[in-house]
Amino acid sequence: MNNSRQSQNDLHADNERLARVFYANGRYNPQFLGVTGVGFIAIYLLTLFGIFGQPAPQLIYIGLLTCLLAVLQLLLLRLARRNHGIAANLWGSATVGIFAILLTYFWQGILPIAILVALITPISALQGRFPRR
Repeated sequence: MNNSRQSQNDLHADNERLARVFYANGRYNPQFLGVTGVGFIAIYLLTLFGIFGQPAPQLIYIGLLTCLLAVLQLLLLRLARRNHGIAANLWGSATVGIFAILLTYFWQGILPIAILVALITPISALQGRFPRR
């Protein structure tokens, strides 16, 4: 019985620690992602008007996808503020992984950057002493 209570306290402490690390590392991510998404959309609009050459529909898709990721990051930060660090890291890894896959699909030559983006959340979770079991 005492072992169960001890492991529950350890899990709660790990959850809080991961929540703090996730929030500290990702506090400004939604703003940066939002500006990046709006930038891609602006570049697409400039290509539509003939200022930057030929329009590429991938730019609008990537811009909207990046703005969607910014909104999802806001929701994940809210989850981390409620001390659900394990859930925030798992959902963060999943959303960034899906973003990297879709980014690679829309923009064929960006595979190395997409792999790096997909590894950011799990690496930060390991630095936050995520239990390795």
